[in-house]
Amino acid sequence: MLTWTRKWWPYAALTFAALIAVTAICTSPAYQSCKAEYRQDAAEKQQKEGPSTLIVRVIRSGWTSVKCSVESVDAIEGFLTLLATIAIAIFTLTIWRVNRSQLQHAHKVERAYVSGGGAPIMRETRIQRDRRGLFPGNVTTTVIEPVFEPTGEFGLTINNYGKTPGEIFEYGVGWCEATQIPDQPIYEWTHHHDWAAPGVGSRPLKNIKIPTEKYSRLAIFGRFRYQDIFGNPHSDGFIQEGDRPLLAPKPYTESDPPWDMPEVKKWKYKKPAQKQGEPGLSEPP
Repeated sequence: MLTWTRKWWPYAALTFAALIAVTAICTSPAYQSCKAEYRQDAAEKQQKEGPSTLIVRVIRSGWTSVKCSVESVDAIEGFLTLLATIAIAIFTLTIWRVNRSQLQHAHKVERAYVSGGGAPIMRETRIQRDRRGLFPGNVTTTVIEPVFEPTGEFGLTINNYGKTPGEIFEYGVGWCEATQIPDQPIYEWTHHHDWAAPGVGSRPLKNIKIPTEKYSRLAIFGRFRYQDIFGNPHSDGFIQEGDRPLLAPKPYTESDPPWDMPEVKKWKYKKPAQKQGEPGLSEPP
């Protein structure tokens, strides 16, 4: 109902203004006087020439109404000017609303969409093994096989699947049991200024030390605060067990949640001085 009202109210307002104008003309003294003269002339003509047909009377009445309306415009010119001004204002407001809607749509289409995640970092080592043949008489061979061991760090990465760069201000991280996820996440925030180029996925952002507490199934959750090129603040989160996403309450993965947006809007970042030979710190890629 609200959508219908927003879409059709300008047309309803213009129709209402037109009805007011017609009513003002038809009830004006000049129009009533003109119609009275017509009725008197028609009565005198009928006495002289006799009654006319219905079609003739209808045509004469319509023509007289149009003629009297045109002649009455001068009498209410000020009022009609006011209605015309209101109609122009409504038309201008409608154009402004359409342009604003198109601009908002363009911002949604063209803005950055930053998200993230990551995976535990593994260290690759190579070990030498003796492999015996499967059949009698086969010679035993020595092979070198890769072995992956955890480093105790989690590689935090970011993605930007939008069309323009996103300016990252800070990220928050937390840990919990994968089988006992709290209803509301509590993050440990770190100020970090960076740019996420458009169309880039899984770009390394930071290595985070995995806690040494005993967890049967350790889960990491995080959130990024950033803004798009239009200056609009955003917030996006994730939750994973290892490198696999987890099903969790809405606050963990909700984009631009109402409970976090006030923090994003009031947070002001002071850009660091850019060092020579270190591009990308203060300017978008």
